[in-house]
Amino acid sequence: MTDVARPLRPRLSAEAAEHLHRLMAGWQLIADLAFADLLLFLAVDDSAGFRIVGQLRPYTARTLYPADLVGEVVAPTWHPYAERAWREGRRLASPEPIFIDAEAVRVETVPVRHRGEVVAVLSVESPETPARPTGRLEAAYLGAADALLEMVAAGTFPFGEAHDPTASPRVGDGLVVLDASGRVEFASPNATSAFQDGHALRERVPEGQGVGAHPPRRWRAGGPSKPRSRPTARSPTSASCRCCAAPAGGARWRWSAR
Repeated sequence: MTDVARPLRPRLSAEAAEHLHRLMAGWQLIADLAFADLLLFLAVDDSAGFRIVGQLRPYTARTLYPADLVGEVVAPTWHPYAERAWREGRRLASPEPIFIDAEAVRVETVPVRHRGEVVAVLSVESPETPARPTGRLEAAYLGAADALLEMVAAGTFPFGEAHDPTASPRVGDGLVVLDASGRVEFASPNATSAFQDGHALRERVPEGQGVGAHPPRRWRAGGPSKPRSRPTARSPTSASCRCCAAPAGGARWRWSAR
């Protein structure tokens, strides 16, 4: 990640630069849900080109770009969708795969808005996959990614509060998709396990003991009745959640964070 506060374009304010820093602090979630590499483009002043100021690889898929591309300046002809998303201010997806180093790649570009103004372009790039049925887990991931990208385009993601990258939720910890009324539409196996473990933990904690407090004497090593069915070494915070609201009228999702 490069320092986007450097004035590549005069109209990029300090607040807009901070917005981009927050985006790059929390965009691992988007990459993993979309199974895609992410590239962040800024328009270069007095030039038609765009500079790559951020790059992220997914944990849930192989990367298209083993090399570090941050700092590279590309012409609009090399990445026409980035230029169009910047100029038109709307999400664009390639109707057909684009070939990069002889590999078919699906590309979508998303304008990054701050206070109604497009300040950058996010490119979401993933390998073309053969036509096949999409499983429920993959469909839930892609749906959540699409909602987050819509929020990026609207300027509502990332959130305004400070973000701790070390506490960023991990997609693999579990995903729960809620509809607009708050009802569960889908829960991944890891999310289900996390909530079941949390429920079992609450059953064992006496009233007033509180999760995170010292365990009762019978739970401690050497105690007279240490439970065997659930190992106590597992963190009791494995069922805690971070929540994110999708655009109005859409679904909402919730993920567990260890």
